Amino acid sequence: MSRGVLSRVWRATVSLKTTAVLMVWFAEWLLVGIFTPQTRLVGIAEIAARAKASRVAEFLFVTLGLAELPTSPIFLGTLAVLGVHLVCVLVDRAGGVARRVRLRSVTGAQVDERIARGPVVGVEARAADSLERAARVLGGLGYAIARPGAGQLWAVKNRASLLGFVVFHLSFLVMAVGGLTLYYTRFVATLTLVEGQSTSGGYGEVLRRPPLGDPEPRPVALVAFRPEIEGGKIVDVVATVRLGDGPETAVSVNRPAVSGPTSLLVMQAGVAPVLWLKDAGGFTRDRVSVVIDVDGGVIPRVPVDGGRLEALVQPVLGAVRVPRPDALKEQSFVVSVSRAGEDARLTATLRAGGSMGLDDGAELTLESVRYWARFQVIDEKGGLALVLGFLLLVIGAAWRLLWYRREIALVRRGAELVATGSGEFFPNAFGEELAGVMQLIGDALGRESRGAGET
Repeated sequence: MSRGVLSRVWRATVSLKTTAVLMVWFAEWLLVGIFTPQTRLVGIAEIAARAKASRVAEFLFVTLGLAELPTSPIFLGTLAVLGVHLVCVLVDRAGGVARRVRLRSVTGAQVDERIARGPVVGVEARAADSLERAARVLGGLGYAIARPGAGQLWAVKNRASLLGFVVFHLSFLVMAVGGLTLYYTRFVATLTLVEGQSTSGGYGEVLRRPPLGDPEPRPVALVAFRPEIEGGKIVDVVATVRLGDGPETAVSVNRPAVSGPTSLLVMQAGVAPVLWLKDAGGFTRDRVSVVIDVDGGVIPRVPVDGGRLEALVQPVLGAVRVPRPDALKEQSFVVSVSRAGEDARLTATLRAGGSMGLDDGAELTLESVRYWARFQVIDEKGGLALVLGFLLLVIGAAWRLLWYRREIALVRRGAELVATGSGEFFPNAFGEELAGVMQLIGDALGRESRGAGET
């Protein structure tokens, strides 16, 4: 393959048109993910049923993997092509950026060519050191100065602004890495704890499992729970939790506890009576907490004494759904106990401290009433990379647009200094800025600046 063909292929690869095509291609696959049923939303059974009913659905959902778009080969291939394209663009632009950042990359012939293209602004300069005075003025305005040839100045302000281009494009790579890491490591589940209880794992409903496997469970303890209650409903909470071996942390409705990659957010709460079973001799046989979820509409059935007994616990009719902390001990519950597999039940209405006798001489006491809280547990990595990528995006764009590059070519022609220049993104405004710069140079030389547009 000839060098010319390779050059054309490379130019096509790094062209803006290629970028636009790839972005449209990527957006189309995102739309496919929106309008195609996804396993995480409808369940694997629904996807399997659709695939079984239609060959087209089987091809789309199973062969192409569109039911799990983020992990499908075709979507991952799209991301890979985008990543390669972005790297190629950065490599292609790197040489030009480096040359333009280097101040001394301009030759005397290039300066003369810029002056010849005009338009120019001139000031009278009869003093022998006029060029040096002009250089001092430009330096005071923040311009870096180079001397490409005799009687010439090349002045550049914000010459590193082109690095904003690199930072801007690099941000997309960082965000892509962060987003992929988040997707492949994000684990979401619910966890229900009663005050004073701790657990390592023991999740309720697992809302999302990461493709790379579940994370190692971390111990979680609910140290204390204090709700703010209005009309029998919880409007806010302050839960004190401990994640792993970390310190105790306060959690409220909109302020999760965060420890490393794990965060804990309060979702729901209620009351949990604690049942204490003692034998005829007063020795403890079992102690269990009963989570009463009023909104769930299900009477909790809990095994007691290793499953030999079953207890049903529910608030008495008309009881406050969630009592205040000082009223917990006044809350009454209907407790029904039966042997496993039997219909006959012993029933009693108990408050904290109340007891009921069982037919084998044992005693079941409602020891206390505590609060329970249901948390959403999120374990994920890559969030920091995503935030860093977004910051780099903002920094790169601001760097490139606000601290834009300004260039001035200035030469001495007999008894005058003439200059031309350019400013990225704002050429018209820079014409006025150049006239102002030459006015300052003229003042420094003790002469008035004369009009713009001379050649």
